[in-house]
Order: sequence, then structure tokens, then C-alpha cells
Amino acid sequence: MRISNLSKTYRLKSGEVRALNDVNMELPENGTVFILGKSGSGKTTLLNLLSGLDSADEGSVIEVGGKNIVTCSRAERDGYRNSHCGFVFQEYNLIPELDVKENVGLSLELQGNKDNKSAVENALKLVELEGYGNRKITELSGGQKQRVAIARAIVKDPKIVFADEPTGALDSDTGEMVMKLLKNISKDRLVIIVSHDKEFAEKYGDRIIELSDGKVISDGDGEYSAVEQKQAEFKKPKLPLKTAFKMGSSTFRAHPIRLVFTLLLSVMAFTLLGVAVSASLNSYENILYNAMIADGAEYSAVYGYNAPEPIDIVGAADVFGEENTFGVVRTDGIAANNPAPSVYDSILPHSFAVMTEQKAAVNRFTILGRLPTRGDELCITAFSADIIGRVIFGESEPESIVGKVLTVGDRDYTVVGIIDTRFDAVPFDGLKNTTELGGLAELYSITLECSVHNLMFVSELGECDLVVIKNTRAVTAYLRSNDRFRVYNATVQNAEKYTEQIKRIGTWSGVLAAVFGVFATLLLLNFLLQSFTDRYRSLGILKANGANTAGLFKVFFCEAAVISGIVFILSSIITVAACECMNAVFGIAFFGAYYFSLPLLFCAVAAIGLVGCVLPLRGIMRMTSIEVINRE
Repeated sequence: MRISNLSKTYRLKSGEVRALNDVNMELPENGTVFILGKSGSGKTTLLNLLSGLDSADEGSVIEVGGKNIVTCSRAERDGYRNSHCGFVFQEYNLIPELDVKENVGLSLELQGNKDNKSAVENALKLVELEGYGNRKITELSGGQKQRVAIARAIVKDPKIVFADEPTGALDSDTGEMVMKLLKNISKDRLVIIVSHDKEFAEKYGDRIIELSDGKVISDGDGEYSAVEQKQAEFKKPKLPLKTAFKMGSSTFRAHPIRLVFTLLLSVMAFTLLGVAVSASLNSYENILYNAMIADGAEYSAVYGYNAPEPIDIVGAADVFGEENTFGVVRTDGIAANNPAPSVYDSILPHSFAVMTEQKAAVNRFTILGRLPTRGDELCITAFSADIIGRVIFGESEPESIVGKVLTVGDRDYTVVGIIDTRFDAVPFDGLKNTTELGGLAELYSITLECSVHNLMFVSELGECDLVVIKNTRAVTAYLRSNDRFRVYNATVQNAEKYTEQIKRIGTWSGVLAAVFGVFATLLLLNFLLQSFTDRYRSLGILKANGANTAGLFKVFFCEAAVISGIVFILSSIITVAACECMNAVFGIAFFGAYYFSLPLLFCAVAAIGLVGCVLPLRGIMRMTSIEVINRE
């Protein structure tokens, strides 16, 4: 190592302080070099500059492996500390979130070495801590902590070990043991020790350099010339995600009450946001369609509006699809004077339509008998055949009415076939023995009103009064945007009223989401920022050992990801539950599109978490490693 013109000036509010002033020296590849001096002499500053923990003034030169680390980029200095340097600090600077073996193995993990179990065990054995791997840092004595720090420094086989007052916090016997360890490892690497203990320096040092007022006043081997070295390669550090996650999630145990309060308020805010977005996504078309589906209204009748001419059946088929379109002409109904013995039997067909073999096949209808071919013939549905057989003809078997003459209005028709339209009448069996109206009777009417299940089919029609169509989203969207058509259906008549209710829910949810969201966002960001501040020392230790910006970001990201993930999952679950509860209250799947709000929730939560990562990271990026470690 060659040091030339090395200077360091601290710019404080009170003025400039010259910590080092034009220091020059050359250091060997191995051996123990002690740097002595009184407090304020610049010895710790020198150590921080040589190790890349701090940055020197312009014009300074610290050449290691053919590179001037003063002019290296921040990433290259991270690589220098990662591949060339080991650190032993007076205050140990172990990471409390990790156990002993994880602290020691951290140096190897940053170099991308995941299979480090044996190396860690050997390092612990070397410092006489074999079997201590699973101990927590808080369970160790001061001397044991310092030996763990030495194990961490040497496990990656660095070129240089930097020790800053390694015995300052230890008793004399433990200090002696630490010095012997450092002396032993200096046989095949350079060990630079900053100390105030001249006795230790004279006993264990191969070279003693003394500073005063930022200058070298004594150098035991000042004439030494460093050997020319090949261009060194600094390894890019890689912090494992597992270690980052363990460090990132440790804050949850430190501030559980604040975490719970933050999560509750955040979940409340994002749930309200989810409900508001879900409400805004429910267009009239969506509400109408879901209302029809919920009521079992498989078909609706479309009639002309503000149009004097009858509905064009060909044009309707072009709009709604031939297979979904049934042109209808209204009649006087069947035997209108016949009394119905029950609500169930009161649903008698009163409209004509045309059925074809192709349309029956597309809709998977089954024909018993044949389709009508003459003007005095007709087919009826299996559902209607059951009622007509019992009410009109007194027959218990629907098939028995094929061939019978049925009077419709003032004209007689021969029944030539029965079409099974696959209507499920079982849910309405309770109406077969009552004449009282109620919720089931209303649903019964909605389900059958203007449906294909309650039509009579003839061979041809004249001008149509309306068109029976199968309900689809495309149909409701078209009807909403076209003034020429209206839908006749009891469910549709309530859709406008419910749409207004949904709008009010969306508006109030949005207002509350905005209010709670501001507080939740500030609280969430404050929690993340505060937890990162609490761990500045741990992050500084990571940085000192070579972790780069990406590694530090992983720690931030893991914590933010866990909190954001919890908020998103809980908010999503409660949003879905809230929407389903409102569906149950309304009796209609108004909130059927709530799942579209979940990606927006994810983006909102992720954005806040990302901001919570970036803000503290920007501050740390502007700081040197030693500034991060020493920050209160």
C-alpha cells in the first residue's frame, strides 16, 4: 500500500478542521503496523481513509493493488472493502439481528460464497469460539464479541485487517488475548492497528507510526518501499436476500404496538379505497347485467322507444345475434278466463315467436314432436305444457297435449310439438300450492317474464311488437347507449335506483379513503423511515464490510415489502368481504367487478412502500460508511 499527499479536511459550521495533513508512507503486504497518537491526532481518520470507510481530499493517493481508491467510484470502494478489507472496531460493530455464525459468515456472503459453513466454523475455532455459532450477540461478553469481530474480519481471507482500538473496551487479560490473535493472523496479511496503548504496540508491533496534529512525527520503518503489485480486482458485493430479509423484518419485534397501529390505519384506508374503486367500476351496464344474473333473468324483452315503426327483427338479429334473438308478437293469451289454482299456474304464455331447427340446436333446446309448418299449428315449451296440460286440459302428463287444439285469443291452434328450453322450475315448487304473492313469487315472475320459456312458437310472424333476447353484457351496453330500444324487465326498473346508491357509496368511500389515506401514508412512511433510522449502525456495518447500494436497498425493500404485503393482503380480503356483504344486502351482485380494484390497490401500496425505501436510501448514499455507523 502506497500513501501519498493524503489529507482530510472536515468542514463544520464552526469552520474547517484539518484532520490529516499531507501524510506519506508505504506499508508492507504483511505484518503488524501500529498507528499511535493522542486523541485528535488523526489516527482514526487515517484508518478510515486507508480502509475506504471515509473519503480523502482531492489530490490524495491511496494505492492498493495498482488502484488509487481515493479516485475510485463509490461502487469500486465498496468492492475494495468487500474483497480486500477486514474490520475490527472498538465497539465491535456486530449486527444484533444476526447470530454469531451469521455475523461471521456475512463477509463471505457478500462475496457471493453461500457454502460457507466450514469456513465459518474454522474462523470461530481460530478465535477459540467453537460451538458459539448459534449464540445471539446479546449473549456474549465484550471479549467474545471482539473475537467474533476478528473471526468476521479474517474469514474471507482479506489482504488487510483494520483494527480501531480493538482492546479499548476490554480488560487487560482479554486485551492481551485479542492482541495475540491479531499478531498471529498478521503472518500472512497486513494488520493495521490504531491504538493509544504504546506498551501493546512495542510488544506486538512490527512497525510503529506516530501521528500528531494530522502529521507523521515518527515512523519506525519509514524507509520501507512497497513492492509493485499487479492490478487488483475488487469483487462486486452480493448481499443474500435471506440475510436482508432477516435484518429487514427484525424491526417488527422492536416496535410491535406502532406496527399494529400503522397496519390497522393503513388497512382501513386502502380498504375504503378498494370499495370506492369497486363502486366506480360498476357501470350501469354492469349493475344491470349482474342484477339480471342474480335474479335468474336469463332473457329480456326489447321494445322500440321513440320509434313509430315496429322493431325490425332482421336488424335486431344483427345487433344481438341471431341465436339470441326471438321476434315476438303479443296476443290475448290462453284461456284468459280460466282461474289459476296457484301462483305457479298463473304464468300462462301470451306471446308468439318463431323457432327454427338451427336456433333450437344453438340453444340446445330439445323438440318433442315437430315444429309448426302451417298457420294453425304451434309448439309450446315444456314448462308451459305442464301448466296448460293441468289447468286447461286436466292432463297430468305434459306430452299428452300434443295433438290437442288450443285456443289462443279468438283462434284455434293444433299443438304439434313441445320444446324443452331447459327451464329449472324446481326452486319454485313451493308456489304450486299457494295464491299468496311474496318474494319467491316476484322472482318467479321476473325469471319467466318475457323469457323464451314462456312463449308459443308458430311457423311465421308479421310485424313484431318486441324481441326477446338472451341477456349478455354486450346487450346491456348496447341498450344503454341506444335511444331506439328499451328493456322490459322488472329487474331493470330497479337498476337506476341502485345505480344511484352505488354512486353515493363510491363517493363517500372515496372521501374517507382520501382522509384516512393521508394519515395512513404518513404513518406508514414514518414507520419505515424511523425503523431504518434505528438501524443506521447495522446498515453502516453492512456498508463497511462491502455491501453496496443494491445490498442496502434489499434490506429496505424486504421490510417495506413485508409491511406492504400485509397491508395489501388484508386490504384485499376486507375489500372483497365488504363488497360481498353489500352484494348480500342489495341482493344483487352490484360489486361483481371488485376484483379489478385489487391491481390498483397493489400499485398504491407498492408505490408507498417504494417511496419508503428510496427516501432513506438516498440519504445513506450521500454518506460515507463511517458516517452511517456513527450516526445517532
